[in-house]
Amino acid sequence: MLGARMMGGGFGGCTINLVRLQEIDSFIAQQQEAYQRKFGISLKTYMAEIVNGSSLVAQPITKTA
Repeated sequence: MLGARMMGGGFGGCTINLVRLQEIDSFIAQQQEAYQRKFGISLKTYMAEIVNGSSLVAQPITKTA
């Protein structure tokens, strides 16, 4: 893992983790096992991909009557 951050701790929280591609499967498996052992419930995992950030999307301007 390259880094992690806790988010929304007052509402149950989640972590955002930066993980090398080749380590994703083992990282998720380790976290799921630890979470199940500690809390007795299944861990929900969501994967996201870093992109170039936000940008403007060209949309045609339409006139309404």
